Amino acid sequence: MSKLSLERSSRALGAEVLGLDLMSALHGDEELAAIAVGALSGALIDHQVLFFCNQPLTPEQHVPLGQPFGDLAPRHHSYNTLPEYCDVALLDWQPGGRPDAFEWQSDMTFREKPPFASLLKAVIVPPVGGDTL
Repeated sequence: MSKLSLERSSRALGAEVLGLDLMSALHGDEELAAIAVGALSGALIDHQVLFFCNQPLTPEQHVPLGQPFGDLAPRHHSYNTLPEYCDVALLDWQPGGRPDAFEWQSDMTFREKPPFASLLKAVIVPPVGGDTL
């Protein structure tokens, strides 16, 4: 944990987390895992968005990665999930097939009790720009 550092991404929000292997930190030694969860929760509150670059994250690792931060929220009814991992939504829309803006929102802020955070793994992203769709 002593290697954990944050590099601010912009003035408005966001920071990249450096020096931390997510899966090792959160699912290794219980005391160190509690420290990592506390540090990341505080950083998320401070920066609103955290980026973990070049972290290999498989679908089966998404659920155990999210669990230390609280109860997992029920998935949105518009999301397709991976057949073998019903708690992992696959957001894969092609041109012309984008979801209705009233139906799609990864952070679930429309719910009476929204979750603390959303965990997203970007696989294909534009070189610049883009939006959350």
